[in-house]
Order: sequence, then structure tokens, then C-alpha cells
Amino acid sequence: AKLQTPSVRERIFSGTDDISDLGAPVGLGSRATSFYERTQSNYTFRPLTAGGIRQSIFVLVQTSLGGGILTIAFMMRLSGIALGTLLLMLAGLIAAVSMEVLMKAAVMRHRYTLGSLMSFVFGQGIGVALDLMLFLYGNGSLITYLIFLGDFIPTIFQWFWPGTYSEAERDELRTRCLVGALLLVSIASLPRDLSGLRFLSPVMAIGIFYTEVIVVVKCAISNWPSGHYFFEDLVEEWRKKDITWWKPDVFSTLQAFSLCVFSYVCHLNVTPVAKELVDPNDRRIEKISYRVVGVQFLIYLLLAVGGYLTFGDKTAPNLLTNYPANDPWILASRVGLTFTVLVAVATNTNPTVRACLCLLEVIFPSLKESAAEGLNTELLLKTPPLVKRPPEEPQCRRYLRYFLSIACLTMDTLVAICVRDVASVVGFLGATMGTLMMMVIPGFLVYKMDIFSTRWSRFFIFLFICSATANGFAVFH
Repeated sequence: AKLQTPSVRERIFSGTDDISDLGAPVGLGSRATSFYERTQSNYTFRPLTAGGIRQSIFVLVQTSLGGGILTIAFMMRLSGIALGTLLLMLAGLIAAVSMEVLMKAAVMRHRYTLGSLMSFVFGQGIGVALDLMLFLYGNGSLITYLIFLGDFIPTIFQWFWPGTYSEAERDELRTRCLVGALLLVSIASLPRDLSGLRFLSPVMAIGIFYTEVIVVVKCAISNWPSGHYFFEDLVEEWRKKDITWWKPDVFSTLQAFSLCVFSYVCHLNVTPVAKELVDPNDRRIEKISYRVVGVQFLIYLLLAVGGYLTFGDKTAPNLLTNYPANDPWILASRVGLTFTVLVAVATNTNPTVRACLCLLEVIFPSLKESAAEGLNTELLLKTPPLVKRPPEEPQCRRYLRYFLSIACLTMDTLVAICVRDVASVVGFLGATMGTLMMMVIPGFLVYKMDIFSTRWSRFFIFLFICSATANGFAVFH
């Protein structure tokens, strides 16, 4: 059943509700602010509260701002400005609907993990497939982050030790930097409980916000005409950069769409957010879903258009590699994002290894631990949950976890050394795991549950099927 909570305005003008808890109205002069407007203002600027709408939006937006944010300008290069904007809007619509479906299904069925929802859709034997999905998605994310580190750290090194580096010397420097990063994150990811890193989340958000501001400002500076004919000079500048509005190439469009899908993925944290949400009625869930996507769309659109208008057809898969190494403003962005990525690698390694341990438990039941161990396996990204400390870990399992952590990071680092095209990794993750979390599971939930009306259910199922098919073609390409 769908629940509706009356708004403040409805409670005030109903004439029957008890509104004593809202306080006394103030400001009765001709220029005074109404009681309703004053209440809305207080609501907007008051501190974030656990389980509130704004806190939920912040968590989900922060979760999605990962490795895909620096590849979104490359997406615009693949598709053009107009088509890229449409793809961003389409992926955003799918993300919003799928978040709404997951949250409503979690509340209706009281299943607040992605695993329990998958068990409801596919049956109780889905646990192994879920652990495999988490393990693959976690390693794919780690490879993406390590590729970014391979771009950031050597450039920071060249700032402090400038010189002329040959191609072989740059490759050797990149390899050494990745090996050094491997040693650092291997130590940082060994502790069992990484929940203390949640206090670094605002710092990470500031680094991403600073990068976006710098990209937009540099776009305005680089495109500002120097002559008297503003529009004519601007069009000529865009023509030199080979900036287009629409690129009809099918496979480039499919790759661009998979990059868009990955950029919106925050669905591993959707069901835990639904569990913490205060008064989880339909209206509040819809607000969270569509406002999250609105914030994401604005961030990605500014970054994509700003990066593409700055470099045009030369836009790289990692946008920051287009900027010169001696730019101090971009250096600050690289340093901030390096710190952000290092923390992300540490927080991603832990649940990835736990998923691998769950797979090994199927073969070796003696490795099984109490249920409290699995409480953190659902959150793969940047916001570790607030859970009670699990019981003491057996020594053999702890050493096995250490070994798996180092082994996973070592293998992912070797892949990052060999693979430099971060867009290919991000696109593959978006076309596979993003399709599963944003289209396949929500589509089955819409089919099996009475979440929308019949007409809207058919439309959303059709939308999920078409999008999943497009991403399937992108994988084969």
C-alpha cells in the first residue's frame, strides 16, 4: 500500500490537524515571511540529520562520484554535445526509476540489502552469483582507480622534479608510482574495520567540487574570444577544436551510453539508505531518487561540456591528462583527487575481499564466520556503514584475508600498468554491472511487484529491456 504524509502546508490549512508541534507563526507585517516559507527556510539550512532526505541525497550523490566523473567529458567527445546531453538524461531517468524501484521494494518487503532483494527476485540460491558480482565489480573499480593513480602521481612527480622525459622513462616512472601506491594501499586496506574513513568523506567531496570549478573556469577562459566579433570568433574557435553537436556513429554512441550508466551507479547503497530513511513513504522516496539524479546530472553536464569545449576532439579518457603538468591550479586538483582515490582504493578492497571469502566458503565451509561479518559487504564505495564491531576474527581467516587483499591489489595493479585506457574499463563496468544493478534487477522487481500502475510498469520494463540490450551490444563491441 502506498503511504502519503501530509506536507506542512496541508497540515496548516486542513483546519483539523494538530499543528502545535510546528511552533507559533511569526512575522505578521505586510513584508513578513509566511509561516510556511519560514519553515521551509529553516528546513533547507538546518544541519543534516541521519535518515533525512538531504542526508540520503548526499550519501547517494557522493557514492556515485567515483571513477566515472573524469571520463564523462570523453563521453561527450564520443557522441557530441546534443547527443551526449540526451544520453545523460536517458541514463539519469533510468537511474532515478531504478533507485525508486529498489527503495520501494526494500520498504515493502522489508529487505534492506541488495542480496535479499536478489533472493526475492531469483530465489534463495542467488548468493554465489551475488558474491561473484560484488567481487568482479570491486576489482573493476580498483583497476579504474589505479589507472587514475597512474595518471596523477607521475604528473605530480614531474612538477617537483621537472625535466625532459622520454617515452620509456615516463613508462618506467608510471610503473614505479603504481608500485609505490600498491605498497601504501596494501597496508591501509589490511584492517578489518575501515569505518573511521567515513570522516574523510567531506574532504573527498571538496576535491571533486574543486576539480569541477577549475574545469568550468578554464573552459570559459579558453573559449573567450579575443576579437570584436564575439559569436563569429567563438564559432571559429569551436571549428578549430572540431566540436560537434551530434556524432551518428552507433558503436561510439553505445560506448558513450555505457559511460553514462556507470557515472550514475550508486545502487549498492540505495537499500541501506532506504533502511535508514525516516518515514519512508512514496513521496519521500521519489524526492530522494529524482533529486539525486538532478544533482548528478548537473555535475556531469557541467564537467562534460566544460572539458569537451576546452579540448574538443583531443579530449582524453582521463580529462586531467589534457592539462599541462606545470599548471598549479590543476596540480591542486591532481593532489586532491590522488588522496580521494587512495582512500577509495582502501575502502573498496575490504568488501571485495569479503566477497571472495564468501565464494571460498562455498568450497571450504570451515571458513564460515558468524553473520555479523557480512554486514558490510553491501557497501562497496565511499561510505562505510555504522555497524557494531563484529566478533573476533579467527586467525586463519585473518591471514587468508590479508593474502587475498594483497593478491587482489597486486593483480589489479598489474592490469593498471598494462591498460591505460580508463574509458574502456569504465564502459565495460557500466555495460555489465551497471546494467545488472540499474536495469535487470529493477526490471524483475517491477514485473513481480505492484510498484507502479500497469501502464507505467510496462513502459519501465520496456525501457529497462532496451537499455540493457544496448549495453549488451556495447560489451561485445
